[in-house]
Amino acid sequence: MTLLMSIVSLIAIPRLLRFYPKVSSARRVLVALLGIWMAGPVYMHVSAVLSGRGFATPDFTWIEELALSLLLFPIITFSFATYDGSLYALLITTVGLIAFGGEAARKRE
Repeated sequence: MTLLMSIVSLIAIPRLLRFYPKVSSARRVLVALLGIWMAGPVYMHVSAVLSGRGFATPDFTWIEELALSLLLFPIITFSFATYDGSLYALLITTVGLIAFGGEAARKRE
């Protein structure tokens, strides 16, 4: 699963980013990485709430938990990815996209 998620991300995202040629490659990669890192906790929260497990506690509602996870997304995404077994995919994709952004910047120069 780790290889599949990484391969799909590393093939699909650079191809999708070609639709925005006027934006610098560093900015495109940054937006893609922010999307990956911020969407993970959101999808996990929505999945948990809809399945009835939820993250809501007597102190917080699920919306407050979701807002908190978006504010602390680097820590939350890392821990959620560790919890669900996709940490290596997240790290491989992150490093791969950073390398892609650097390579694309070198080609432009």
